[in-house]
This record gives sequence, structure tokens and C-alpha cells, in this order.
Amino acid sequence: RPSGRPANSRMPAPPLGAPVRYTYAVQAHTLRPGDRLVLMTDGVPERLGADDELFGYARVPHLLQAHSHHRGAAYVHAMEAELDTWAGRAVEDDATWLVVTKN
Repeated sequence: RPSGRPANSRMPAPPLGAPVRYTYAVQAHTLRPGDRLVLMTDGVPERLGADDELFGYARVPHLLQAHSHHRGAAYVHAMEAELDTWAGRAVEDDATWLVVTKN
């Protein structure tokens, strides 16, 4: 949302392409001008810190909101920089972001 406050729509499921039979849930959302849709892989919340603590799903909304003033690629770069600082070490798992902004 343009306010920067994230609305959570977590949909736990096996990874896309996993060799399992699974019916994925479908959700519909209306994006208004200024809204962002942020999709991420589990590599973000599963990021390990210096003490082997997971970053976790509970910290993700703060991460999204703290950098919501950034636009375009700068948004993802700022979140990745914060994750790097928090972790204090190199990435050990893949983390992928997909960010779509409604104009």
C-alpha cells in the first residue's frame, strides 16, 4: 500500500516445480495505484544470522515497510543490504524477489 504498511497474504505450499502432486490455492487481490505486490522465495526468511538464527517470516513485514520509500531496483537492493547486515555473513541459500508496482 502507498502507506508503506504491508498486507500479508502468506500461502504455504510446496515450491513451484517440486515433484509432488499439489493443488495450489488461488487468491485474488485488487492493486490500486501505488500498491506493490512482493513475492519472495523461502531463501529470505530462511536466511541465517551470525548465531544461526533464522531471519524468519515475522521480520519480513518490517523489512518491507522500512524500505518502502525506495523505488524500482533500489527497493530490493536496500532490503538485501539490510539482510546482509543482519546476517553478518554471505548468503548460503538462494533468495529471489519479484516486485510489481501498480502505476
